[in-house]
Amino acid sequence: MLDDIDRMLLPLLDGSRDLPALIDEVASRVADGTLQVHHEGQLVRDLKLARSLLAEPIQRSLWKIAGEALLLADD
Repeated sequence: MLDDIDRMLLPLLDGSRDLPALIDEVASRVADGTLQVHHEGQLVRDLKLARSLLAEPIQRSLWKIAGEALLLADD
């Protein structure tokens, strides 16, 4: 089952972005209000903190997407 981050990442996985660019793209959704991130019970508005908090969940999501064969290498 896909979660919100998985669904947000899938359209971005066209091979044109590395991990830092994916993190930046998802973090930009915090800045525009599309995505809400909470830390210690507070809504995160700081883009730098959002990037830091999103890095691990994005990496887990990429592994999950690859593991479910939703992301395949181009040979």
